[in-house]
Amino acid sequence: RKNAAVPIASPVLASQHLEELRKKDGRLVQPLLLADIKEDEPSHEPLKNMLENYIQEKVRSGELRTASVFFRNFTTSQSFALNPSEQYSPASIMKLPILITYLKDAETQPGLLEKKLFFGKHFSVIPEQTRTGELMQENRHYTVNELLRRMIINSDNDATAVLNNNIDMKSFLLLFRTLGFQKPDIRDWNYHLTAAETSRFLWI
Repeated sequence: RKNAAVPIASPVLASQHLEELRKKDGRLVQPLLLADIKEDEPSHEPLKNMLENYIQEKVRSGELRTASVFFRNFTTSQSFALNPSEQYSPASIMKLPILITYLKDAETQPGLLEKKLFFGKHFSVIPEQTRTGELMQENRHYTVNELLRRMIINSDNDATAVLNNNIDMKSFLLLFRTLGFQKPDIRDWNYHLTAAETSRFLWI
């Protein structure tokens, strides 16, 4: 299938297997996007056990209903997950695919980051947030670059909303399809992913 990535397992060592995620766009070259060694690592067991015990303790005390952890060693590419099938709302991590989409489009659209977008007034129907930095000024233009900085550095949902309203939806959906995710609705804040899936935005 065009424009989709598929996991490919290939042996690394006799006891190891490498899981690869490649971009399948119908061309001869299939760029490697992600790679992970799927093997239990004995040295991870103490950390894994500590985290499992901590989660169980918090669940028993009523402080948690459930929790998941995805850990990856960037030196060895080995990982482990706790409660890997649980899904959660990625919340502000969804700002990362917006950032990736704009930066990817800027590779083929010179001047995109300097394009000015109009911000009329503060959006009332957006999730509550913990914002850092000053509020955006109403009724003025901001460059895409300024909005991306505000979105990522300040976690500004107003900047996010302006970028959402002007994003190339085709490019945005292609990113999710390439990573093997279900089609998202950028205006649906109930989109859910597992901890391991969410980490792919940080990984690539």
